[in-house]
Parts: sequence; C-alpha cells; structure tokens
Amino acid sequence: MKLIHSYDVNEVWYNIGANYIILSKKYFDLNQITVFDDDAKIIFQNSFNHNNGPINYWENCFFLRDKNKDCYQFDIFTKTFKKIIDGKKEIRVFCNYFIYSETYSFEKTNQLETPAIKYIYKREELIWKYEKFGTIEIFSDRYALCFTDSNPIIDKRTRNQFSLLDLYEKTELWHFNLDDHLHKLHSIHPFDNPHKVGKPLGIYKDQLWFEMDNYGLMCLHKETGALLHFLRDLPYATGESYRGMPRVEQGYAVIPYTNEAILLKDESKIICFAIFYYWELDLETMQMSYHYLKDYFKEVECYTFGSRFKPLEVDGHLIYMVDTQHKKIGIFNRNTLRYEHIEPLPEGSH
Repeated sequence: MKLIHSYDVNEVWYNIGANYIILSKKYFDLNQITVFDDDAKIIFQNSFNHNNGPINYWENCFFLRDKNKDCYQFDIFTKTFKKIIDGKKEIRVFCNYFIYSETYSFEKTNQLETPAIKYIYKREELIWKYEKFGTIEIFSDRYALCFTDSNPIIDKRTRNQFSLLDLYEKTELWHFNLDDHLHKLHSIHPFDNPHKVGKPLGIYKDQLWFEMDNYGLMCLHKETGALLHFLRDLPYATGESYRGMPRVEQGYAVIPYTNEAILLKDESKIICFAIFYYWELDLETMQMSYHYLKDYFKEVECYTFGSRFKPLEVDGHLIYMVDTQHKKIGIFNRNTLRYEHIEPLPEGSH
C-alpha cells in the first residue's frame, strides 16, 4: 500500500462517500467546499455562508446547509448545485433524509405535553408530518426509531422506550419499553450498571439489533417488537481464553466493546474490531468467535485505540482503519487475523 495523495486539512471538516472526498474549510465568514474524486481531481468547489455542520453523502449526491439552515444538494454526475429545502430547525440527518422542526429550541419544548412537530423530508419531498412526542433517529433507508422516554429532565432521558417507524408506509409498527423485559435479560456475570439501550446496529431479515450498556447485544423482532435475543456472556468462562477482557479483574468474561460493533447484512454477521479484540457473531447460528490480539497489535504498533473518531471501512474480508495513537493506516485481514498493510500517516497528521 502506498500513500498517493496528501493534503493539509487542518481545521477542515471532511467526509468520504464512495469514490469522493469532500472538504469544508473556513475562510473568514465563508466556507469553501471542495469535492475530490478518487484521482484527487477537484470536481466541484464553491464558497458560501456554510454552517460548517454535517455534510452527508447519499446516492452520488452531497447534502449540506448554510448558516440560514437552508439545505443544498450537489449532484456528482450532473454537477448541479441547488437549494432543496428552505431553512428550518434541523433535528436529525440520515443519508437523504432530513428531519426539521419549526420550534426554535427543540430540546426545551419537546415535552410529553407539548411535543415538537417533526417534519421528515426525503430530499426535497416532505413525506411525513410527525406530531407525537419523541426524538426521531433514522437508521436505514426505510426505518426510524422514535425515542419516547418522557422524563422532563432532558439529560436523564434514556433510549429504553421507543417506537419503530416505517417511513415508506408512514406508520408506527410497535412500541417497546425495556422495563417490561428486564426479567428476560440473563447473564452468568453480574451487571455493573442499570440497563440502557444503545445505538441500533441494523436489520438482518426479521432481526433488529441494538448494542447495550453492560457489554450486551439485544435483538427484537422487526415486525412485532418481541425480544428475540439478549447476548452478553462469552463462550469462554475459565482460564486464559478470555484474558484481556475489559472486566477480567472482576473475574468474568463478557462481549467486549459492543458499542463498536458493525452489522454486515450480506455476511449474516455482527463484527467488532476494537482496541485489542476482534470478534464475530454469526446471526444464523448465534455462535461467536472471539480473538484477543494484544501481543500481535503491540508488536506491530497498530491498533484501533481512538478509531471510534475515524470510522472503520469494511470491504469483504478486509478492514481499513486509522490508528490515531500511532498515526498509521492499517488494512486488517479478518481471515488471517493479521494486517495486510500498515502505512504511516504523513508527519503532522491529526
């Protein structure tokens, strides 16, 4: 592997989509937007009153906002740049979905008695005016979660209560409350903290998977919301099989770093490559393979400490990662459990 191009991107917000890289750099009151193709050629550049906020890529289009909250779309193929949504208060963004509210301060006014109205757009088309209480998070091209914990203290709200929304049919499929299922969450090891639902990992067939606190994985039935699986214990309970586990000092082995897990639908697996660990969960058999690779990672001085700030890229049996501690780029082979290539980043990289 050879580093082909290098750019000084200090104070730059960047995003990578398919074969394109977008850079946003602030110049006085303006932001310069530059889009490169995979040959490092500039295919688009513009300066305007950009908000320096999220820049999203979906289906050969980049979506960005200016300081007035107007949303713009740049089409890679047609090289057209246009405003698609007039400014509103943005709540959530996912790929080509945008969720807005006309309420000035969403968090303060989105209470059970006075829910903020959410306007869900698919690009420039308003597809759903959602008037019920909750905070919406879109996690696929069809489905979203509406979290409905009604604790009046915003910071005390959890994600343990939610509805599954079908964006195609504009309907709520079911509502889930973790409190109703706590008696089903079993582990041979003690729980350190109250249970909390984390981020949705995705959908595989009829399985909707979540990561949880206490190093757990939870699976609900996509159509009914029934609890199908709760996994936490590794199939290695004694000896050196689980050395290096985050909680080995307490004497028990649980699945490490479920918050770093990735669902690979085409492979029927959930995988995790984090710190000194690589593990896979087969979603057909519910069997797990677990590997503790600290000695090897220390030897080559390349592992994913801090990589949560630089998302992993998975391509077949290869994982592309950035080691922000040792300032290296690595390509990890999931089959051999070794790196194919390791390349140092240019000096001065962040």
